Amino acid sequence: MLPLPTTVAAGLLLALTTAASFGDTVIVPPNSTPAAAYGKTYGQWAVAWWQWGLSVPAVVNPILDTTGANAGQGQSGPVWFLGGTFGGGGPINRTVTIPAGKAIFFPVYNWMFGATVGDCRPSHPGVRCQVPALRASAAAATTSVQSLQVTIDGQSVSDLTQYRAESPGGFSVTLPEGNVLELFGLPDPAGTYAPQVADGYWLLLAPLAPGAHTISLAVTPDPNYGTPFQVTYNITVAAVTPPKTVLARPIGNPTWRLADFQLFTAPIGTASSGYAEFGTTLASILPPPNHLVCLISGDSCIGLGGPGPGAAHPPSLYTKEMSAGVAALGFPARPLFRSADFSNGSGVYCAWMTIPSPGTTGSSPDFASGPIIPNTLFPIHLTGATYRDSKLLNPFLGTFDVPPLTTDLCCPFNVDGHSHFPIFFGDNLDFMPAGTNPVGSWEFRITMTDSGGNGWAVAARFFVRP
Repeated sequence: MLPLPTTVAAGLLLALTTAASFGDTVIVPPNSTPAAAYGKTYGQWAVAWWQWGLSVPAVVNPILDTTGANAGQGQSGPVWFLGGTFGGGGPINRTVTIPAGKAIFFPVYNWMFGATVGDCRPSHPGVRCQVPALRASAAAATTSVQSLQVTIDGQSVSDLTQYRAESPGGFSVTLPEGNVLELFGLPDPAGTYAPQVADGYWLLLAPLAPGAHTISLAVTPDPNYGTPFQVTYNITVAAVTPPKTVLARPIGNPTWRLADFQLFTAPIGTASSGYAEFGTTLASILPPPNHLVCLISGDSCIGLGGPGPGAAHPPSLYTKEMSAGVAALGFPARPLFRSADFSNGSGVYCAWMTIPSPGTTGSSPDFASGPIIPNTLFPIHLTGATYRDSKLLNPFLGTFDVPPLTTDLCCPFNVDGHSHFPIFFGDNLDFMPAGTNPVGSWEFRITMTDSGGNGWAVAARFFVRP
């Protein structure tokens, strides 16, 4: 068995069905589907956390680290792991810098039982590993905890026992030379071992806003399983630098504006797939729960054609969601691209969030009363074209309308207007004249006007090299 003052348990206590939020901080519900939880369930993230923590040599292991200096070891993908602790010793105070757009997963109180930690062979020769028995032991250790406390930016998280999750089954871990378990005196040379099971209490946070944050936890285990411990994470989320090659000029006197411009490369698809990856990319940048994809228009309703309103979230996130989503997925955001970024299923995108400025006051999917772009200004019409070296090459970059939020939508709303909405344009060589050389200076020219004729002219400029 191996305690890591943090725990992962299966979907045993999944009473939460909506995201808990603390100001700008959103806790992903423990019963979320992989699509809503950055690609894995809580239990699957628990497995990934153990595999990550045990894959790092002891000398730089982030779980043993007491300062945060090794927090970046082995990190990859859309979710950043915080290290927890193996228990014992005094309070731990870590200082960590996390890239913008990363969700955060960490244990509050967790256990692992299995082949590597003295419960069965090979670390306990002669005892056969039986997953049901290991699960029972892990559950007993996890549920014996006497108290769990977590604060995020000074606000307490309630009902922590509802965030229990266990590994979906037995899983393997790969240990390096000089691994943590050898440090603890276990006979585990470098190699891959199975099975292990995990159980515990975990939290998965949606990406935090850029700036300073503090997460503190205090746990009192049953004395038979360990001693009390405290861990504090002083987190800085790195600021996102918006691209400077996207320029917006007002047309008339709009009462709304464009924010959080992003110019990046991502999958766009091919003719054989019907460019389905374009829609997948949009939905992945603005995932549930905050955004949901509304149905494409049908015979009896109107669709939004991309990510629309989802779970209510505060206006302070509107100018950060697009950049956070692009960063979380690792899409290169820059004005200089390679030819491969603009062909063979990849494309260059320009995207932004549209927000009131000042707008009017009314209801939206996010609130009963607040700043909105009223339905009376819709449809908002967009049209775009693509130029290379100042020559028009694709006059059909996109032409579409953003509809009002009414009961005519396939996802109907009874509100006064939009609190915010995203816009995406994407293009690649498939839509240019045959034989077009991708190398050169490119520009998306886009106009966006409301029903009163006011709006914005956008110029997104980038360069493609060989």
